[in-house]
Amino acid sequence: MGKHEQARKTEQLRQLREAERQAELEKQKQQNRLMWMIVAGFLAVVLLASGITVLVSFLTSEPPAPGVPMDDLDLTDKDISHFTDTDQVTDYVKLNVTYTDQDGTEHTGDIIIQLYSEVAPITVENFQNLVSKKFYDGLTFHRIINNRMIQGGDPLGNGYGGNTDENGNRINITGEFSENGITNNLSHIRGVVSMARSDPYDSASSQFFIVHQTNAATAAWDGSYAAFGYVVYGIEHVDGIAAVRTNSSDAPINPVTINTASFVEYNG
Repeated sequence: MGKHEQARKTEQLRQLREAERQAELEKQKQQNRLMWMIVAGFLAVVLLASGITVLVSFLTSEPPAPGVPMDDLDLTDKDISHFTDTDQVTDYVKLNVTYTDQDGTEHTGDIIIQLYSEVAPITVENFQNLVSKKFYDGLTFHRIINNRMIQGGDPLGNGYGGNTDENGNRINITGEFSENGITNNLSHIRGVVSMARSDPYDSASSQFFIVHQTNAATAAWDGSYAAFGYVVYGIEHVDGIAAVRTNSSDAPINPVTINTASFVEYNG
């Protein structure tokens, strides 16, 4: 075989191998394109399914509770002569309290709270259950800030206690206020009763507070605390408790006691 013939065959072999390489590259490109088409199709199906799910959920879900306009709530004082004690669960709770004023004189009286289940049904039911089992009897108002609020209902008396189950596990309830996605139109005005909580929105348990005065500080609680009741009788005792001597930690010098918490019936 001559040199020219050998060079020709070598060149043919090189061209054949190059053609095979190009064919392999093209095949790989086609496989890659097919793979990406499959992935893109899968993602499109997932996104479409997710969009349909969200749409169906939106169309079929219950709308948020519209809430009750505050003007529609009965926020009026009641005549004590129209109340009678009862063993039945009602929308009125009587707190019999004892406190000592700054002159050292001891006072005992009743504070009657009207509950609004149409505003905060979970909170009201929790409060009623606690009253039913005499949970609050003998507890105290452990934190008092004059012109703002009086806070009680802690079995430990230090701001860290709450309702627990039979195993000692704390029982918390859903926070019924706008920052937690629940409509609650009851503002924190003088006499309103609301649930105390820590930082988590759903951390309220048994502690509650009564607003002493309406001001910018108490208005700031709207939307972030679950208001659920209103003092319809005995606001003078809220005033009396708010004025007791306290230490630097806002704890009363002399105990402010909830002697009993019980249901009453209104016959007005």
